Amino acid sequence: PTDLLAKNRQGEFVKYMNIDKTHCSDRRWRDGSLEEDLPTQGVSEMFNVNYFLVSQVNPHIVPWLALKKIFPPKLSYLIISEWKHRCQQLAEILPHWFPKHALLVFCQRWEGDVTVYMDTTIMSYISMLIRAAMNPSSYTLKVGIEAGQRNTWPKLAAIQANCAIEQTLDSCISKLKKNRLANTRGRIPSWLNIFSREN
Repeated sequence: PTDLLAKNRQGEFVKYMNIDKTHCSDRRWRDGSLEEDLPTQGVSEMFNVNYFLVSQVNPHIVPWLALKKIFPPKLSYLIISEWKHRCQQLAEILPHWFPKHALLVFCQRWEGDVTVYMDTTIMSYISMLIRAAMNPSSYTLKVGIEAGQRNTWPKLAAIQANCAIEQTLDSCISKLKKNRLANTRGRIPSWLNIFSREN
């Protein structure tokens, strides 16, 4: 765990919790991205979200996603599922003192409903690993943004179609609610008369 930092009004770095002199100054934070890369369950529960757009850039995950372009879908699914299953088994049978974080990274879900990731070859992947340890230059940042845009464009049709479905469903639900309110106005719902009919 580490202290979460923020900038105050003077532009100085301070502890996030101390900006307004709150009483929780001893609280510490950690990045859960290795243990829970996609917090889908928590986000679903808190914000009622059920459709996830994921930009996956973790260098240990990208090669597994690239398998989907190399092999047929069913075979790549089998390979990835088997790998996750074996990592889960190892994490369960290894002794408690053994560091299992590396295995747990591969057991989790790393894809959303739409997942955007960089196309990689072996050479570009090695180059990406080398560059991951350094701060990017303006040029490499620009190249990375352009490559990300190129990989996002083919996914836009799926995103647009799913958004259209969601908007249509929302529209249908609101119309049904309006019709239901209009039809029940001025009469007593049947469930209120259950006891009187029984007598």
